Amino acid sequence: METQFLYTDELNEKQTNAKEIIDVLQLAKKYEIPMLTKKCVQFLKENMHFGNACSVYQCGKNMKETDLELKILHFIERSVEIKN
Repeated sequence: METQFLYTDELNEKQTNAKEIIDVLQLAKKYEIPMLTKKCVQFLKENMHFGNACSVYQCGKNMKETDLELKILHFIERSVEIKN
């Protein structure tokens, strides 16, 4: 997937899930590919749900993506308020 991005500048988001994007994000950070990092973070922000909330939060924290970390915390907080 990351090789495809390098050649096409596109992520095939329809065939991916948060776990795969987190893996790609780790590689993008390691190899310092800012556009791929940005697209991965954007995908995770747009596709968060209870099923991936913990892994997305941990990813944001580990990758020092503060904006992603705050967005998922806000998502969790808002979701808990709605259920109560």
